[in-house]
Parts: sequence; C-alpha cells; structure tokens
Amino acid sequence: MIINTDWYNQSSPEVNFDIRYKHSLNFSGAIPQTPMNQAIGEVGCYTEGLWERDVAELFVANTTTGQYIEINIAANGSWWLMLFDQPRQKVSGFMTSSISLSLQTEQHTNHWTFTLDIPQSLLISLLGEGDYRYNVCFILGNPRQYLSLNSLGSKEPDFHRPQDFVTSL
Repeated sequence: MIINTDWYNQSSPEVNFDIRYKHSLNFSGAIPQTPMNQAIGEVGCYTEGLWERDVAELFVANTTTGQYIEINIAANGSWWLMLFDQPRQKVSGFMTSSISLSLQTEQHTNHWTFTLDIPQSLLISLLGEGDYRYNVCFILGNPRQYLSLNSLGSKEPDFHRPQDFVTSL
C-alpha cells in the first residue's frame, strides 16, 4: 500500500507499507527519505515521545471492546506501545515492561525501512479476541507532515479516532 499525501492533502514522500495478519501481525514499510528528526532512545528499546520525531505508527482496535493499541516505530529501532480504552485514555496500570517486540529497522543514505512482527497471542492478550480495525500513520520531516491511511475526519491531525479505522487493509 502507498500513502503519498499528508493530512491536508498535500504531496508527501511516497511511503510504502504492508500489513499481513495470519498467525502474527506483520507490519513493514519503506520511508523514502533519511529521518530528518532522528529518534531518541536505544535500538530495540521502549522509548517515550517517539511521536516528536520521524515515526511510523500502527493502530489496532478491537471492534467489540473499543480498546486499541498504538505502536510507534523509529528509524533507529526504538519503539513505543500503549493500550487505550477510549481515545487518548490510557488503560490504567498498563505496563510495557513485559512486552518484547520483534522489530528490525535499517537506515540508508536516502531511506529507512522497518519490519515489526506481533505474535497473535500478544495481540489477543492486549486487545482480546474479536474483530480488529486498523490505521497506519507516519509523522515525517521538518516541517512536520502527518500521513494517515484512513481519512479520520478532523481538520487537525488526530490519529486517535478508532471509530474511523478500517476493518481490512
């Protein structure tokens, strides 16, 4: 899949990504520019505030419970994951310390790539059984560009709109 316009329907870097869900949820992509806002945090580690830098974001929501997760992936391989029970309302007591993600990233001269694999068992332990809705977003560059696979129906960038996520990708 490709996103090539930003939130305001302006031309953006042509971001390619793929999502597959069988025995695990696999999210991979290629961003056709060097990260302009280098990530903070250590490679492979949970890091707060990645959305302040160049980042790929995956949202997955359970259509029955309304809970959803947001996963941020930085070019350097640091990541962030949070569980919400409604838009922008973190689940009380949720701890990421026991979560381990399989994530690979590579930075090149003029692009960066990532592959994230989430076992089905982890997805179910976070969100429960049921049908899921999805959205894929990117925050890139300086000035900032906000890209979203789904049109989320707000004038200003707001990715926390699980009611507008799609059921199939």
